[in-house]
Amino acid sequence: MDIGIIGTGKMGESLLRGVIEEYGAGGVIANDHDKRKLSILQEELGFRIGTNEMIAKAQTVIIAVKPQDFPALATGMRGEGIFISIMAGVSLGRLERELHSSRVVRVMPNLCCTVKEATMAYACGKGIENNERKIVAGLLKLFGPAIELDEDLMDPVTALSGSGPAFVARFVQAMTDAGISQGLGKDEAYILTTQVIRGTLRVLKEKGTSPNDLILSVSSKGGTTVAGLSAMDEYAFEKTIAETITRATMRSRELGKNG
Repeated sequence: MDIGIIGTGKMGESLLRGVIEEYGAGGVIANDHDKRKLSILQEELGFRIGTNEMIAKAQTVIIAVKPQDFPALATGMRGEGIFISIMAGVSLGRLERELHSSRVVRVMPNLCCTVKEATMAYACGKGIENNERKIVAGLLKLFGPAIELDEDLMDPVTALSGSGPAFVARFVQAMTDAGISQGLGKDEAYILTTQVIRGTLRVLKEKGTSPNDLILSVSSKGGTTVAGLSAMDEYAFEKTIAETITRATMRSRELGKNG
């Protein structure tokens, strides 16, 4: 597969590494404004370096630049391939207008793609054929489950999945700090917290247990779990999470108004 990647920041580099691991470096061409970093990556991974105009001619082009850099980039981007954008807030309509192509895909990855555990939610432009949807899905699945959605759902996806790692990390930090406050060492509290989250997720996913059923299975009348859950109720845990996702969704919509 002939793949071009423009932008090798954290997310772009992760995509570049994943693509090369799967398809090899021979068919991959990349570019970035940071020529020093690009050269270091090229020496390590063996891909070709090309201009943006050259990359635009690839069968599949991944655009991983900052949204504010897109207008200047799009000026010289003309090609017949599939353009896949991971730029936050840049709509399919804008991609189509500025790239002069309806063969565009908008993707919302997250930081977890660096360890191939992201959920790659995406929306396709009107020029993407059914067989090309399979190509796009196959490429995105290198980094985790790929879910095609209507574009109007990308804002809640951004809140829940795109921003989600930060929310989960804050919960991990809060759990760890709480353990430390009760006398545990920092390392022990962190290991206990991260492992209970990892283990719980495996139970939910592999056993098919619902969150509510798991809560009930751990809760005994008058026990420690019920005591802890009562504190969550008292301090409106669910309301806090709901408001977190709502505000992040609203902000995504605001940022996308010009997209």
